[in-house]
Amino acid sequence: IPTDLETGAYRIELTLVEAGAGHQASPRVALGELVLSGRPHQFDVPHMAHVQTAEFGGLVRLLGYDLGRVEYRPHDTLRVTLYWQAVEQMPGDYQVFVHVLDSNSTVRAQHDGAPGMGSLPTSGWLAGEVITDVHDIVLPADIPAGTYRLGVGLYALDSGQRLHLTSAGSTGEQDAVWLEQMVRVY
Repeated sequence: IPTDLETGAYRIELTLVEAGAGHQASPRVALGELVLSGRPHQFDVPHMAHVQTAEFGGLVRLLGYDLGRVEYRPHDTLRVTLYWQAVEQMPGDYQVFVHVLDSNSTVRAQHDGAPGMGSLPTSGWLAGEVITDVHDIVLPADIPAGTYRLGVGLYALDSGQRLHLTSAGSTGEQDAVWLEQMVRVY
């Protein structure tokens, strides 16, 4: 079912077509009705605390993000809200990763998942659509005090292949963007 199909009722019909000839070989038979109720699509860019753009694979653009706060303790939940925009209709499903990295680039905590806490798979995004995507990361009990940066990116669900940054100034080999706002654990 196309992702841009309008919400509504649709007839389901069956017709036999002659192989090779491509013309109708039987009358249409009504099979019933299908009621589609799609989700609303958002194209306006919402307000966000941190505007930071990055484009991935020529398919999706990070517009910016919000952080619940910037200081945390072990066991706290770090909330990152990302704002994405589809550059074109997405060809498949991608997962988003948010990594909490120490000064040695060691991942100390992370969250991977489909956008919208699983409710907004990328295969359903329309060109120009803006997606609000929340990721909650529970910080481990043994995370050392310090300053951490957040890395964000996307990877194909079926292969694990990451989308590379295609923004101006990127080398084409980078597959994550570092959010400008750092967080502190005390």
